[in-house]
Amino acid sequence: MSKTEKNKEIVKMVDERIKELGYKGKLEFDPIPNTFKRRNHFTTKADGTGVFTAFLWQMNTLSDEELAKDIDDRIGEAARHFGLK
Repeated sequence: MSKTEKNKEIVKMVDERIKELGYKGKLEFDPIPNTFKRRNHFTTKADGTGVFTAFLWQMNTLSDEELAKDIDDRIGEAARHFGLK
């Protein structure tokens, strides 16, 4: 699987996990595909949705088990930051 395909899979996994945890409409994932882009780690959209970022190039090197834990950790950190947890 290419890194581009893996990145798309990761984004899908994060979005699905956000739904499973009941944060749909409250949290949004803003993936950063490469090292040349920088964004604030946490931002709030005008509608109040909390947005969190992550570097896909770091996430796509993890094993499936590590990735699942990393996704949960990132969502948990964002939920705490935005007062959802």
